[in-house]
Amino acid sequence: NSNAYAISGIINVANNLHLTDGVFYGKAVINVGGNVTVSDTFGVGADVDLNHAFNADIVLNGSGTQTISGATGRLPSVRIKSTGTVNLSTDINIVTNWQVVSGTVGINNHKIVWGSNDAQGTAIPMIFTPGSVSYYDIDVNFTGGNYWNYYQSTGTTTVTRNLNLTAGKFTGG
Repeated sequence: NSNAYAISGIINVANNLHLTDGVFYGKAVINVGGNVTVSDTFGVGADVDLNHAFNADIVLNGSGTQTISGATGRLPSVRIKSTGTVNLSTDINIVTNWQVVSGTVGINNHKIVWGSNDAQGTAIPMIFTPGSVSYYDIDVNFTGGNYWNYYQSTGTTTVTRNLNLTAGKFTGG
């Protein structure tokens, strides 16, 4: 991707995080006190190397109501560590981890999609910690090879509508 952003360390965002174009390379924790919005072009591109990209850990740690939105852009790792409520306002796409550590999560009949058609990377498990959340739809579709195709799941997952496992597998953690 021509707009690759090398990041490391801890980044604290007091208000909103808008991801509009490009991809993160490197390892960082991005603490967000407000909303997270991802545009259609963030994290998308045939030349995105999953072995090095998407290592940013977006941590929603606000005390009020926070929202995640952006139906077709791809989010890196998402960790919910809120003392308030985090709501989905659209379907979302995640490339790596989804972890609910604390707080209330409102799925609001939206779909969470894990997937990529990128064939690069190494055999690193995606970590899924569902928390006490009722999920509406979950799609798992990693079609790019045998690299990032398994999900280490911890806890009980409740899906009220559809669980679509197209490519990849779940393992206990």
